Formats: sequence, C-alpha cells, structure tokens
Amino acid sequence: MTLDEFKVTLAGLPPGKAAHVPYDVYETLFAPGEPDDGARNEFAKANGCVIENRPRTAASDGLILQFWQPLPLAEGAQPTLA
Repeated sequence: MTLDEFKVTLAGLPPGKAAHVPYDVYETLFAPGEPDDGARNEFAKANGCVIENRPRTAASDGLILQFWQPLPLAEGAQPTLA
C-alpha cells in the first residue's frame, strides 16, 4: 500500500466505519520516525478521520491503528473526546 492509496481508502470510508492498519504497514508508510502520535493525529485529521490504537484480534500479536470516519453530529450537538 502506498500513502496515496491509503488516503483514497480513508476518503472512501462511510461515516462510522474504520480502516484498520497494522503498525508494521503504517511504519512503512511513515518511516523513519514512527511512532509519532502527533504526526498520526495530524494525518488522521487532515484526512477527515480520528485515530485509535486497538489490540489486534486474538489470532495475532501487537496493535493496530484504526482510522475512523466520524458520524455526523446531531444538529446543535457539540463534539466530545472519548
């Protein structure tokens, strides 16, 4: 996966859905300098997403990054951080 392909994936996410990216793949897109939480958050924000660190499934080790396309806020609602 290239960085441009990843951006296309993020742009195509419907609200409430996420792209799951293993750290080893993410590191190839942003090497050197990973991990950099600030850069991750800026990249996610620049692509209209929020980011979470999550454990992988029981069948694999380590963590994955999830880039979420947020759900639209109800009229008059204020965004909150979980």
